[in-house]
Amino acid sequence: VYTVARLGPEVDFADPAARAQTGPLLAALAQVEEPGHAGAPIGALGVANTVLNRRHWAAVGQLAAAHLVADQPGDHPFNEQRLPRVRDKYFIQYILALLQRLVTQRAIGRAGALLADDNPRVASALDDLRADLLRFAVGGAFTQVSTRHALHRYYRLARRGLDVPRAWSGVRRAVADIDARLTQRRQGLVA
Repeated sequence: VYTVARLGPEVDFADPAARAQTGPLLAALAQVEEPGHAGAPIGALGVANTVLNRRHWAAVGQLAAAHLVADQPGDHPFNEQRLPRVRDKYFIQYILALLQRLVTQRAIGRAGALLADDNPRVASALDDLRADLLRFAVGGAFTQVSTRHALHRYYRLARRGLDVPRAWSGVRRAVADIDARLTQRRQGLVA
């Protein structure tokens, strides 16, 4: 779920009181919480979040991403454009991080299947998995997707909120461990 909510000009996310008041809404949207949910812990959102500027606060959870955007004071012409712009501009970074999470989760599943399999095809399947991970590392595990700092910060937030770096590290470690196990077996057979 990807949500952008527009708030009035009285909201300034540089103000701790404004963040305290709007934080539970942001946390609920980023976690897809039902209206009667107990809510975020006091003083913490419980999900990865960052204030991108005084009028834009974003959060990413495992099930959703949410943006709170506030109008600029006065009759600013950008206010009407703010919601669709934020929705479209930041969605690309979110979807890239989400796709990275899906790739790493699939790779972890494939690695798990290799552990359960105890036949000669495991080495070939491990080579295929390694090749897929290498293709992903080169063509999909981007460290940067925009030269605009706010977009780049949101991309890092989305990756952190979706646990992409941890999953990527875990799958690489699992593949290395499986490889070590296969090497040990081959050495045992040779001996």
